[in-house]
Formats: sequence, C-alpha cells, structure tokens
Amino acid sequence: AGCYVPAGYYIDWNDTIDFLSGNITAKLFQELSIAAMNLSVARDIIPGLAIGVGFEVLYGKIDYEAYKTVAGTGIPGADYNWSMTSSSDGIGYEGIFGIHYHITDWLNIGGVYRTGGTIDLKGDAQTQLSLIGLSESSSYVQQFRYPATYGIGLAFSLPGQVLLSVDWQRTEWSDFKINVKYNNPQTALTNKDYSADWRDSNRYRIGAEWKFSSCWAFRGGYFYDESPLPDKSVSLSNIVDVDRHNFILGVNYQITKAVGLGAIVHYAYGDRNVNGVDYSQRVHSFGLSLSCGF
Repeated sequence: AGCYVPAGYYIDWNDTIDFLSGNITAKLFQELSIAAMNLSVARDIIPGLAIGVGFEVLYGKIDYEAYKTVAGTGIPGADYNWSMTSSSDGIGYEGIFGIHYHITDWLNIGGVYRTGGTIDLKGDAQTQLSLIGLSESSSYVQQFRYPATYGIGLAFSLPGQVLLSVDWQRTEWSDFKINVKYNNPQTALTNKDYSADWRDSNRYRIGAEWKFSSCWAFRGGYFYDESPLPDKSVSLSNIVDVDRHNFILGVNYQITKAVGLGAIVHYAYGDRNVNGVDYSQRVHSFGLSLSCGF
C-alpha cells in the first residue's frame, strides 16, 4: 500500500508592458496535480516468476486563473478588464498489472501495465469582460483522461553490492481530450469536447545502487522524458512543456530490516523553440522518503 504523485504541472507568471500611453498587465496561474493511493498484491506462481495486480484511487485537482487589464491608453473604449477563473477536483480509478522474472542470480526482468482512468472533476468557473459588459459564472464537470502507461525494465546485480537498472516506459497521452460541460452554458462559458492532439511519449531511464554497508546505500540515475505536446499547444497562455534531461542522486539508510529512510536531489533541464519563441525549463528539487515492509 502507498501514496505517490504520478503527474503534476504548475505555472505562475505576471507581466506589465507599455501600450500606447498606458500599459497592459497580465497574469496566468495554472496548477494540475494527480495523487494516487495504491493497494497491490503479488505472489510467486512458479519459482522465480511472480505476478501482481493492484488498484489505485486517483485524486485530481485543476486550478486556473487568468487576468488582463488594459489601462491608460487615452483612446475612448480601449481600456478594459478581462478575467477567467476555474477550480475543480474529483476522483478516478485505474488498475495495475505486473510481472517479474528472476532469470539468473544476476539478472531480473519486470514489466508493468497501468490501465489509466477517467477522473470526473467538478467545480465552478467565472469570467468577465468589461468591454462588452459580460459577466458569467457556472458550475461544470470535466472528464480528465489520465492515460494508460506500460513499460519494461532490466536489473543487473554486479560485483561489490552494485545494482544496475535500465527501463523504458510509454504513456498514451494521445488519448487526452478536452471535455468540459457547463451546467449553465453561455456566451463565453461554452461546452468543449475535442481531442488535444497530444502524442504518446516515452521515458528512458538508467540507474544504479551501491550498498556500501549493511545499512547505507547510495543511488544515482538519469532519465530522458519526452514532451507529449505538439507545437500548437505550447505557449505562455496555455502550457509550456519541453523534452527534459533529468539527473538524480540519493542515499538510503535502512533503520531496521523493514523500515528505510531516503533522501534525493534532482536536477532537470530542457529547451524548446516554437514559432521563434524560446522556452526553457530548469528544475531543482529535494525529496525525502520513508519505506516500510511487512
């Protein structure tokens, strides 16, 4: 049993530029988070070969805030305010199937398939545009399709208490759709149901663990993560996503045979040019983990 965060996205920016004799001020905030609560069981079916099944409850939350103000232009009717805000959350479910084969004392192979699931989000949205006196609000439901994923990996036990692993994972983001239905659709708050034209993405990983004592282990790894977004979906007013190179270092202390404490540091970078605009991402993160076995 366990909890983890398989997906997330966050952007928060604001800017002011000169416009005619006045200025334009804009702000955008977006946050998407998916948390998974997992229960899995596994057992050997023959010596060396094990299968597992699991069930996950997926909790999703999406928040969006956008504002734009044009002020001081000196032109009658040119100044205006616009805003759009929405917030929703909900629950979905997915199944997990896994297999593990102990080929030799130094080689193991494993595979996993996660079905993905539809998260039914419920929330409220508001929008206004002073230029035409528009002001609308409505509750809404949104179906968020969390995609299926599958992968395969190899683990090699090397001399000196070293474990080397390589794996590949694919995520079916091409199933992602925009599906929003308002309880009170109006001029700006209109129902949406269309494909986002995202593409399936791959992740390639390599990692190593060195157990230099009975209690301590040092870990390091690299993975390359492809972006599923086509160029048309990348912008400051939508989502900024790039292909990323990720580097991770970690250490683990086994407090008892069943309980371990770990720490990791993570750095990632990626760059992309879309329609003459350069986008860059730099990620610095730190994490702690507690593992318990029974």
